[in-house]
Amino acid sequence: MDMEGKKHYFIYCLNAPFVQEYWIHIGLFPNLSDEPYEILNSFRIQLQVQFYMEIIIIMSWSIWMAKHDWIFKGITPSVLDALFCFKTIFTQVILRVKED
Repeated sequence: MDMEGKKHYFIYCLNAPFVQEYWIHIGLFPNLSDEPYEILNSFRIQLQVQFYMEIIIIMSWSIWMAKHDWIFKGITPSVLDALFCFKTIFTQVILRVKED
């Protein structure tokens, strides 16, 4: 993703009320005036887990899926539906990870 695409995601998508509520549900509070890298670093600090990037990627994917369903299927984005999508995918990822 180029810098313009990252800025679009972090400024316009994160600024949507649905997306803000979604991030808040897992305890993430982005500063929308920060650059994309700073927002990701802020998420890393707020999450305080080694697999923070997996969480961010899966959350972003579930946001994208909700927006895709809205655009192409006319399904209004729901935080609960997006969280269910996140939990389903995250569970699949975690179950594939071997413990040391």
